[in-house]
Amino acid sequence: MKREEHQDEIQSRGEGGTQRSQVLPDIHVVPLADEVFAGLTTTSRPTWRRSDLAEVLDVSPTVIRTLHQVHGTTIVDADNDDLFRNGAEPEGDALITERDDVTLAVKVADCAGVLIYDTITRRRAAIHSGWRGSAAGIVTLVLDGLFQRGSLAENLRVSLVPSASAERYPVREDVARFFPRCIVPNTAVKDSWLFDNKAVLEDQLLRAGIRHTHLFIDPACTIADKSFHSWRRDGERAGRGLAFLTVRPYRRDENP
Repeated sequence: MKREEHQDEIQSRGEGGTQRSQVLPDIHVVPLADEVFAGLTTTSRPTWRRSDLAEVLDVSPTVIRTLHQVHGTTIVDADNDDLFRNGAEPEGDALITERDDVTLAVKVADCAGVLIYDTITRRRAAIHSGWRGSAAGIVTLVLDGLFQRGSLAENLRVSLVPSASAERYPVREDVARFFPRCIVPNTAVKDSWLFDNKAVLEDQLLRAGIRHTHLFIDPACTIADKSFHSWRRDGERAGRGLAFLTVRPYRRDENP
């Protein structure tokens, strides 16, 4: 499946009409649902920590959950206060919460940040998925976890924040072999392919039952756009952005 075939549908969401991202000084906002505020922080800061996001959202840092990410498939219960006591970051690459007072955030710098919201239960999830996570199916595992908790696919809204685009994501055979349907030969470099992680995740979401009209994939590329942190562009100098999801109200002027 080619991602562009569904782009018009992806950028709209049923009765909500056409949905597009918005840019604030510190945050690239992505559409998800009226009850939540979601997005990706920008390069307005050299790198983003929990305290930085708390300042922008005007909340206590203690309600923001972040992880020690390892490109794995561990899903962490964000409602377990003991795991996050004294600013701790448990190891994992996905978070699930049932609580309105918890803000979820995953660190990204080209990897995909996937944000999920259940419009009925208000259950939420945030996922970090680079090529390793995508190959291991972390998005599918999180969806299975949501379904086990009682969520229905038809009630889920999903946004992918800006991440590396296929046009600027070269990989070698060790990565390409996992994604035969979402790579094309890289004519600029021998024995190299261009990898579309967004297309991989789209396919996994649709196969799990997420509707086209409930899915938003931000077309922005973190490598090309210097307003986002990018490891592939900046190497070891790269900072990290936070892909986050919080329940409204958001207390500052969003200028929609």
